[in-house]
Amino acid sequence: YFEHLTPLRGIGVYDSAKLAADVFSRTYHEAFQLPTVTLRMCNIFGPYDFNSEYRLLPKAMQSIFGNPEPMAPELYFDAIEHQRDYLYVDELVNAIILLAHSNVCRGEVYNLAGGTYMSTPAMLRTIVELAAGVEEAVDQQRAQAILDNGIAVKVKANASTIHAITKQHLNGEKLVKDTAFQPAHEFLDSLTKTIRFYREHYQLAKEGENHVHLLAG
Repeated sequence: YFEHLTPLRGIGVYDSAKLAADVFSRTYHEAFQLPTVTLRMCNIFGPYDFNSEYRLLPKAMQSIFGNPEPMAPELYFDAIEHQRDYLYVDELVNAIILLAHSNVCRGEVYNLAGGTYMSTPAMLRTIVELAAGVEEAVDQQRAQAILDNGIAVKVKANASTIHAITKQHLNGEKLVKDTAFQPAHEFLDSLTKTIRFYREHYQLAKEGENHVHLLAG
């Protein structure tokens, strides 16, 4: 995807809403000289994302760490061929700060490309392997269960109203040229850090539930 060469296609309601915001942002810059910058992001991951219903990593973390016994993260059959860019949330914050402080970026459109481009199955396998590594330091038996579970391929019972693009890969050369933006975090390190956050989050939630049960008893 290139900022001014690739046609924008709102193939779903969610995509169309983002497309409308994109157009309004640039319109307000042209009509009212509002200092806007449009940033088209890739898939962002990091701590504190609790959208476990739709987002790949939070959903996988809930399956692995949010149950008494680890469950296999689900991979929908129609997503087997999906490929996406992935970028750590701290990189997004850095890009926003750079864009906000650069006058040359006002009224412009930028892609925020990912540090890593991979298929959805490969991403889930990586999550499972790293989660097992994080768990191994605490509970080797549970870590082995995470590995043994692997990934569960699931076929949707009903047709979804959410239409997804099969391959999303952004070109971020314009952002680098105008702001000198460069990812500062290694992908596997930041993904491991994020997985540790979710494990601690679910562990604290479990301890809180046990404390409530003790008080009630």
